[in-house]
Amino acid sequence: GGGMINVASGATFEMRGGLIKDCHVTSTSYDTANSLLGRGGALYVAPNAVFKMSDGEIKNCSATVAGGAAFVSGRMEMSGGKIDGCSVSGLDDGSGTVKAKGGAVYLYNGSHFTMTGGEIGGNTLGNVADMRGAGVYAAGDTNVTLGGTAKITGNTNGDKKANNLFL
Repeated sequence: GGGMINVASGATFEMRGGLIKDCHVTSTSYDTANSLLGRGGALYVAPNAVFKMSDGEIKNCSATVAGGAAFVSGRMEMSGGKIDGCSVSGLDDGSGTVKAKGGAVYLYNGSHFTMTGGEIGGNTLGNVADMRGAGVYAAGDTNVTLGGTAKITGNTNGDKKANNLFL
């Protein structure tokens, strides 16, 4: 996982400006045994790792399974910046159902996401059978806190229907 950046357990990555763009991860297998294949177009945040975004932009990144911009198993704190134009195309999970989750951000079970500013918009999911969270997808017992000037808007499924946040 993580087409450009892998934030390892115990590490913190702070994005205070700049541009991360055109990062892509692909997989031809859904592979639940190796849960990072095709996940996290720009970055992967490991358990006990932190990604802080206060400014800058992540754009035009993609994944085949989940997290077009980021696949988060640890903690993500967004107080500014923008994540846009990212996508998840979708992949058959082995049961005949094609799934696409977290067009911009996929939050894995037990992860933490706090957004007090910035924008997650213009992200998409492929037009597949199971489309969830074109902006942000939160799995299982994820802790999500939104406040301040945070905006999650304009994210759509492959069928062009709004799908900003899935909890």
